Amino acid sequence: MDFPDTTAAENYRRRQALAMTPEQRLELGAELNRQAWELLQANPAAYEAFLKRNFRLRRRRENKSSHEQ
Repeated sequence: MDFPDTTAAENYRRRQALAMTPEQRLELGAELNRQAWELLQANPAAYEAFLKRNFRLRRRRENKSSHEQ
């Protein structure tokens, strides 16, 4: 079951994900989040960049939602 316009690696990862149970996918997501958080905490510059981007995007969303009301 290949998907159009995708690489072999993308198809492989998609097949692997489809073979997992929902619980396994949740566990994998939690593990990837944990690893990403550890990497951010290990690199102060990366953590600062993450916070700046997060706050900037949050402000943008808040401004957008306040204009819609």
